[in-house]
Amino acid sequence: MTDERTSSREYRYLADLPGIGPTKAAWIAEAGMESVDAVRRASVDDLAHVRGVGYVLARRIKDVLATSEIVPESSATDELSAAQRVWRERTAALRVDLGGRVDALVANAKRLGLKPKFVQELQRVRGVLDRVPIENPPEDEEQRRKIAKHEQALLTLVESAEEIDPRSGNYQKTLRKRIKSRRKKLNKWN
Repeated sequence: MTDERTSSREYRYLADLPGIGPTKAAWIAEAGMESVDAVRRASVDDLAHVRGVGYVLARRIKDVLATSEIVPESSATDELSAAQRVWRERTAALRVDLGGRVDALVANAKRLGLKPKFVQELQRVRGVLDRVPIENPPEDEEQRRKIAKHEQALLTLVESAEEIDPRSGNYQKTLRKRIKSRRKKLNKWN
């Protein structure tokens, strides 16, 4: 059941597929279907068993791909390697998760008892996240690994901040320093 808009669409990346965002695209890639063509070749059962997909979405994707054109990723102007594409999908998903958590903390800072310096540091983290080169992933594997490492560490620290006790001034200061250190390291790689 596709209409003319979806049947004439060209698909190049997993995140281009209907109902698939960066997070689900990363999960599909982790399941071994690293390209749109691989998803087209996969069975509905294989696709449905990927985390976050299910049978309804799998059938929808297969229906759309049956009547759509797949543009080979190698013809893309950016010609990314498989590792770069997976990194881009994971980094985009992490940015959404981390950015949402940072935004929620900033929005609820007063209720959570977060100090102004702590809130400022969280806002700086948000700025650095927005500069991570998602659309043009670094070619250097080491650089991609370090960016991912610092983003993951920031996510862990922000998760800790979500559980913070408003009366813990020293803990806020220590956590702020750790976040600042990771933010600076991540900024170095942007």
